[in-house]
Amino acid sequence: MRIAGPLDAASLPEFVAQLDAGIRGSRPSLVVDLSKVTFLSVSGIEALAAARWRAGCDGVDLLLVGGPHCVERALDVTGARRRFLIFTSLQLAFEESRSMPSPLGSVSASDRSLPTTAEG
Repeated sequence: MRIAGPLDAASLPEFVAQLDAGIRGSRPSLVVDLSKVTFLSVSGIEALAAARWRAGCDGVDLLLVGGPHCVERALDVTGARRRFLIFTSLQLAFEESRSMPSPLGSVSASDRSLPTTAEG
């Protein structure tokens, strides 16, 4: 999914609708390309965070392709960078997307080992 121009309150309703449609139509991941975004507002970041949560509930990983300085700065300043898998190019994001297991595959949460401590 490619986004261009400012991602602010004016463009938010259309952006959220596109994200929701993308989540419904994607398995196992949705790549959101922010490389052509000219402004990323806090409301845009909040929409991405909410979409990441909705995607996770539907078994979809939300991957981002970073953008120009304004996008990178907004992700850093808000702490959002820690919430997402962010790639420097579409190619890298798609490669990662293809290597991800299907959310409906044979691995269940009980099959995954959890880290333990020396005391636990």
